[in-house]
Amino acid sequence: KQDAHGDLYAFTRKMQELDKSDQISVLLHLDMANLGPIDIHMTMKDRNVQATFYLEKSSEDIISEHLHELIDILSKKGYILQAKTQISESKPDFITDILEQDISDQSVYRHSFDIRA
Repeated sequence: KQDAHGDLYAFTRKMQELDKSDQISVLLHLDMANLGPIDIHMTMKDRNVQATFYLEKSSEDIISEHLHELIDILSKKGYILQAKTQISESKPDFITDILEQDISDQSVYRHSFDIRA
């Protein structure tokens, strides 16, 4: 029963039809009261998900300890998750990095929104 802030960035090419073989990139940024800021960069192709959790040193142990639970839950739903944690001293700029990869494609859009749960 508390307010939390998060941003979700999904990177797509709207002018092109998505093919099942296309890779989807997502960045989830969370500001958690007890865990601090967490950036989760995920890519998915088919049902294979790769996730990197960028964390502060103080929250890396607890996330690493429980990461197998997330892997198990997604496995039961038919996904293969490869996840790792990385301590980040400075905030990575995923938006710029991902947009630079797609600089040749002029139909890249970014949407940001806030929600309350």
